[in-house]
Amino acid sequence: MADEGGETRYLSAADVVAIHNNVMESLGWAPTPLRDAGGLEDAVYRCQQAAHYEGLDLWAQAAILAVGVAEAQAFGDGNKRTGLAAALIFLRLNGRPFQGDRLLLAEHLVASGAAGGRDAKASLTTDLAAFLRGA
Repeated sequence: MADEGGETRYLSAADVVAIHNNVMESLGWAPTPLRDAGGLEDAVYRCQQAAHYEGLDLWAQAAILAVGVAEAQAFGDGNKRTGLAAALIFLRLNGRPFQGDRLLLAEHLVASGAAGGRDAKASLTTDLAAFLRGA
């Protein structure tokens, strides 16, 4: 899906690993090793698939990216933080920087991770996208 300014710019799994390392180091913690490269790849490409097959906008794609990275548990620690940072960077790369409350954004992501069942998780991911869109 193209945004208004042209082609959508997507993050690669290697980008997300670099984001993870930066997030962990910024907190004063050592980056944890990647323990599930395949799971991370799946999570990263999920937003592209959603754009292609479902026509979802950038905010929905960012929500899917954040939740996907958090759920993949590809790193030993910092998965939600990495998912959140990846979504924010994705939006900024595509000319839609997040202007809202980052703490509330984090709370939305945590709620989606705590959801039980596929339908509840999908609903909370939709809520996360709406929150991103409205900021």
